[in-house]
Amino acid sequence: MTFFDTIQKSFVDVPVDAANDNAIHTSEFLDASESLTTLFDVLGSAAFKPVKSDMTGNITKLRNRQVEKPGESQTLQELVVNEIKEKKHTAAEGLLWLTR
Repeated sequence: MTFFDTIQKSFVDVPVDAANDNAIHTSEFLDASESLTTLFDVLGSAAFKPVKSDMTGNITKLRNRQVEKPGESQTLQELVVNEIKEKKHTAAEGLLWLTR
């Protein structure tokens, strides 16, 4: 069994809504992102702890926004657009850094 056999959610599983301007579903994206962070545990080096911590922190920023405003955060695009309307950028910055 490999690491890839054990991950809970893969980015391949993240739905992209082609009919809705290729919208990416927030929950599934964050689930796949969290699954990816487990790779650093498998690698086992202390050198990867800051990377995992950074990714986890950015996932938390996005999840917090999703919990705070679920109706405005069903897709990543909605989350960012609505956060910008409120002149906030915490989750949008988290998404930027998570995908870098």
